[in-house]
Amino acid sequence: MLKKNDSYEIFSVQAGKVLMVTVRDLLNAKNLSTSRFSTIAAVVPKLSPDDRLGSVVRILSEYRIRALPVVQKGKVEGALKIRDIVKMMQDSMSSSVKVSAIMTPNPITIDSGDTALKAKNLMLRRKIDHLPIMRNGKLAGIVDSDSILYAIRSPERQPVAWGSSTFEMKRTLNFPVDEIMSGHALEVAPNDSLQKLIAEMLKAGTNAALVTWAHELQGIVTFRDVVKILAEKSKQEPQVYIVGLPDDPFESETAKTKFSRIVATLSKSMRIIEARAKIKMQKTSKDRERRRYQVMVSIATVNNIYNFSREGFQLSDIFDQLQQSIKRINVKRPKTKPTARKMSETE
Repeated sequence: MLKKNDSYEIFSVQAGKVLMVTVRDLLNAKNLSTSRFSTIAAVVPKLSPDDRLGSVVRILSEYRIRALPVVQKGKVEGALKIRDIVKMMQDSMSSSVKVSAIMTPNPITIDSGDTALKAKNLMLRRKIDHLPIMRNGKLAGIVDSDSILYAIRSPERQPVAWGSSTFEMKRTLNFPVDEIMSGHALEVAPNDSLQKLIAEMLKAGTNAALVTWAHELQGIVTFRDVVKILAEKSKQEPQVYIVGLPDDPFESETAKTKFSRIVATLSKSMRIIEARAKIKMQKTSKDRERRRYQVMVSIATVNNIYNFSREGFQLSDIFDQLQQSIKRINVKRPKTKPTARKMSETE
């Protein structure tokens, strides 16, 4: 199905969750005939037709995936692929951005005489899908994960059934990797513009380009690298609101400054969409001149909404207390970058 549709991933909706299996997931599976779809699949975010393109770009970049499913009424109606997004946004790219600014320098390579099995293991271990191939110290071509997966099922070799053991699959890939490499890899120069790179990749129908200079390999660039730039460009500062500020100009400015700093600090570790602070003030019954404050804060991120509330007589102290509480959001969050979450068999 992947080869027929020229796709890297397959989507399925199960129990209200959208699952995705990629070519690399299939290469990593020990037994494809007995493995359940849900055990090798990952849960991915889903899109609606109303989602903005900027949000899609950021999700693709954060989760390091090539496509996102468009879901309506619990069914996958289609997918928005990274190639389609790059094509739509290529005209907005600055011509001053060079390939060298986004490429992966000194990429992992493999020798033309090494086996396809070694290439497969390298891809899985390094979590990559493209390997430049060298012959006698010179660039000879490139191999991708798709080619390795299809070689496993190729009738031209000893075909391996999906239910074959890991040993049999290893034996099937025990041939020189240059037999399945592409000897016509797209090559670009480090000082080529990003616009030229995108145009060449779209024209060639490839997801990766090799960066060369004086016939020497300098780096590799994929559509994922391009999306990183687009994600940075589409980032917006979080919307910050504060209402109920006191009449005292000093207290008012202090509250605005402290809340802005809280949001700015938190924005370094998570993407905040909106932050609101509401200040309520009331005079105490014993001392009508003394004011007591209640501050309610709501912070909306991509995945959650966090609410906090503190009371006291000194507005500055209240915001200091809020800052300590809000810092704990990062303590509770995993420190690893967001990835497509794997399903367990019990889900």
